[in-house]
Amino acid sequence: MQTSLCVNLTIHQCVWWQLLQATPRFSAKNAMLSELAHVLSGEPLPYATLMYVWCNVCAPESIIVNPHTDRIRKLPLESGPAKLNRWMNYERNVHADFV
Repeated sequence: MQTSLCVNLTIHQCVWWQLLQATPRFSAKNAMLSELAHVLSGEPLPYATLMYVWCNVCAPESIIVNPHTDRIRKLPLESGPAKLNRWMNYERNVHADFV
């Protein structure tokens, strides 16, 4: 299933959506961490998180996996000072970026 989403960020600064899919299977470690976070916060954790970031020490397009869980990843889109203080536009395939 593929769905397009186009958002005007000058009108909507915050965007939220939810995808309905089959129940994911966690590893024993991730299931335990997810359960603990749910008990402590009262809210379930998302199955996975992908953050698009600006990183001065990483090359663009390199994937940074969280040291505590592989369900959280960062993907630097830019690096260095060349494009600082400018709004940048990006179009990404989120599924391809995470997989």
